[in-house]
Amino acid sequence: MDGWTKRAVIIGSAGLIVAMIAVWLLADLNTAAQVASVIAGAAGVVVLVSTIIAGPAPKPERRATETGRSDTGAEGRANTGIASREPGVAEKTGDATSRGGRSNTGVADDF
Repeated sequence: MDGWTKRAVIIGSAGLIVAMIAVWLLADLNTAAQVASVIAGAAGVVVLVSTIIAGPAPKPERRATETGRSDTGAEGRANTGIASREPGVAEKTGDATSRGGRSNTGVADDF
């Protein structure tokens, strides 16, 4: 969530809280209950709108850095990098040794 959206949500939430407290202090319980339900509905709309504006959360970057050594025998898999269909970065990975199997020291989507 960027700066202006966060400020708008904080200001809107603070305003709703102040309004709710004012109604509790100045009105009877029936009126307070009705106002509280309206405020809860407004808060729900604020959360919904802010979530839509913010959009989906960014995917975390997959990263393998300065990994150790990996060793496997026949038909095994040795991996010191990233084995994923998602993009990633592999830097200064360790040695991957496989005798008869598969090895990966970088980024492999078919590992």
